[in-house]
Amino acid sequence: GGALLQELDRDMIGRADASTAYAAGMHMMSVGSEAASRTWPESLRARIFKDAVENGALINQIASEPEMGSPQGGGKPATTMTPDGDARWRINGHKTYATLAPVLNYFLTYVAVEDGSDERARVAIHRDLPGIRIEETWDTLGLRATGSHDVYFEDVPVSEDDVMFR
Repeated sequence: GGALLQELDRDMIGRADASTAYAAGMHMMSVGSEAASRTWPESLRARIFKDAVENGALINQIASEPEMGSPQGGGKPATTMTPDGDARWRINGHKTYATLAPVLNYFLTYVAVEDGSDERARVAIHRDLPGIRIEETWDTLGLRATGSHDVYFEDVPVSEDDVMFR
């Protein structure tokens, strides 16, 4: 029933425009995997999902980097989250292949935690925060409209409430 309908919808979008199917799929994967696994803090999930439902907020996982490539290989990200006071952090780094970058509302960003713990984290960074810069580097024929540009984070302030997991 439902799975077949989802497959048909995805195929129809893909036949009409591959970029739209890919970009929409990245958003739906980010939202759908969290809806199924429920690993984020409840207040963060409620805030982001409410924004998606009420305002059409777009969400995507931002993890690949020029030096590391995809984190699937197990590398430590060069993008860092450093302490900046009580329950405050600063994000610095460069991400590549950030699908939907020009229109994303939330960059779910993979980072190295620089507090002596040697942990990794994922942080929900809202596009309205200062220090986010998008460099339009993506010009791949056939998938140009995915907007998979480079994103730079320069002293972007986030709070503990934005940390998805460590």
